[in-house]
Amino acid sequence: MTDNELDDQSIEEETTELRITRTVDTPRERLWKAWTDPEQVAKWWGPNGFTNTVHEMNVRPAGVWRFVMHGPDGADYYNEFVYDEIVEPERLVYTHPQTKRTASCGFR
Repeated sequence: MTDNELDDQSIEEETTELRITRTVDTPRERLWKAWTDPEQVAKWWGPNGFTNTVHEMNVRPAGVWRFVMHGPDGADYYNEFVYDEIVEPERLVYTHPQTKRTASCGFR
């Protein structure tokens, strides 16, 4: 398949999935805290050169994580995630819904 053929294909939202798996040599509880403790997340989340201000991080089903990523150019990127599934310390499933203040795309 060529790049041009890919451009003509439609993508069905219900069947599109991005799953990222990474193995990290650290205790599960420590890794869980890195993903669920606002102070820790603010230190590592996002691209190099960005900083974060976490406004809310309610890690529970239907809980919300609101934060702003501050780009090195001074631009602010508002984000909101909604937690769909929490299985401590092994699984976090969340949705990044499209809102007026967030990016132009949503994902889960």
